[in-house]
Amino acid sequence: MSYIFKSPYSRYFAAGLFIFLAASFFTIGYHHPDEHFQVLEFANYKLGNSPVSDLPWEFNSRVRPTLQPFIAYLAIKCLTFVGIKNPFTYAFVLRALTGLFAWYIISKMSLLLLNHFTTETGKKSFIIMNFFLWYMPYISVRYSSESLSGLTFLCALYCILIFYRYSEEKKENFLLTANPSKNFEYLPAESKYNTGFLICSGIFLGFSIFFRFQISFAILGLGFWLVFVKKNQWKNLLIISSFAILSMAACIYLDYWFYGTFAFTPYNYYKFTVLSGRTQVGDPWWYYFALFILNAIPPISIFLLIFFVIGIYKYPKNIFAISFLFFLIIHMMFGNKEMRYMFPVSFSFIYLTALGMDYIYDRYKLSKVYSTIFTFMIILNFIILIPRSIAPASEKAPFYNFLNNYSIHKKTTVICLGKTLYEGAGIKINFYKSPNIDIVVLNKNMKINDYMNQHDLNEVLLFYDKAVFNDEHEGFETEKIYSIFPEWVLKYNINDWEKRTAIWSIYKITRQELKNKN
Repeated sequence: MSYIFKSPYSRYFAAGLFIFLAASFFTIGYHHPDEHFQVLEFANYKLGNSPVSDLPWEFNSRVRPTLQPFIAYLAIKCLTFVGIKNPFTYAFVLRALTGLFAWYIISKMSLLLLNHFTTETGKKSFIIMNFFLWYMPYISVRYSSESLSGLTFLCALYCILIFYRYSEEKKENFLLTANPSKNFEYLPAESKYNTGFLICSGIFLGFSIFFRFQISFAILGLGFWLVFVKKNQWKNLLIISSFAILSMAACIYLDYWFYGTFAFTPYNYYKFTVLSGRTQVGDPWWYYFALFILNAIPPISIFLLIFFVIGIYKYPKNIFAISFLFFLIIHMMFGNKEMRYMFPVSFSFIYLTALGMDYIYDRYKLSKVYSTIFTFMIILNFIILIPRSIAPASEKAPFYNFLNNYSIHKKTTVICLGKTLYEGAGIKINFYKSPNIDIVVLNKNMKINDYMNQHDLNEVLLFYDKAVFNDEHEGFETEKIYSIFPEWVLKYNINDWEKRTAIWSIYKITRQELKNKN
């Protein structure tokens, strides 16, 4: 790892490490329910803390590969062994490990690919976008199937590229230069390690499939590149394929251990999604382009897309271009489209976009107008980068964290009106729920003080979805103790915006005579 920090771009790598770790710490919660319910709740079940009845349909249908929940299970077991029992610490460790993994392989791959760029501006753009494009830290630290399948696939590509770089160029040891315009990379010193890279690439490919089956589309593109572009020796393909099959066999055994019965999850997934027609109804083929333009924030997204198209056009035989196009085109054939489905090929997108930028930088002298536009894009990107890297990934997560800390040393009754706070996508959330918390769901017409009197409760917490709780309860006092909106913001109720906004808060309702004694 030391050579990463000895490179001419070490300051970018160091800053990238910092922001990845910051994002892993602050972006608590989940980006999509699958990131939680099909991973953490699955692990929580294996730990004995969630009943089968509270798990999503994917469990009973045996469509979810369990490699990722197994890793979470092991991590939580280790943390519990050393005395850590906070679910938010568990989730943070998983995000931090994912972020470190992402930072490490992105750094190594960036250094390996620098000699593909002609201009120094192109090289810097490539490295900077990998770490500081506004959505990259956020998606790189997600302990999700999309992120981990993309990262292990990237590891496989790295091993293959290292193998061919050594075989074809016969470089040795470390290549270190003080001139940032030249390449800086690590290559093995002895040829006996060559086969090891092919073995590792196969293992990583197998794992990537069992993190998320859809990465197989990119692997098809990789196979196309190996056979038709690289005209690979069948011996090399056999090595890669054999060890991919071995790692997948290990994952199938994990599925057997996890479910308690044999489950061939790839076929089950195919049967319950593709054959059932779940993937056929939905969005038009071009919808990913519209999603990217809207979600990646125009005008940044528009410029990125233009340079990406240039990169694909200029380098159509590139290994990243072919694997990305296979991945994208096959996804476009299915009706159900979400932007997260493209997360596994985020690095490929940035690399091809940077190649497009490099081509323009090298071929044309940009005028002051273009320089001004680029400056504006950079400023806009960093304005978005900071909040996206420190804001919670889900709005309920800070409330779970607060309630978990509040109830560490005492039993706590939490009243919710209408439906429980510990629910998402219609499924119960057990992973973040402290055993000291008792959730009570009341009809909105029922008086809270009546319930407290009936059950002889002196204190309860109330989760409420408005900024101000106006109901008065005779004999009880109400105090707001938590809200994600600071009080100074709520003082400025311009045009009565608070009434129209879901401003979640937690209130403490205490029996008055008890409070007077204290």
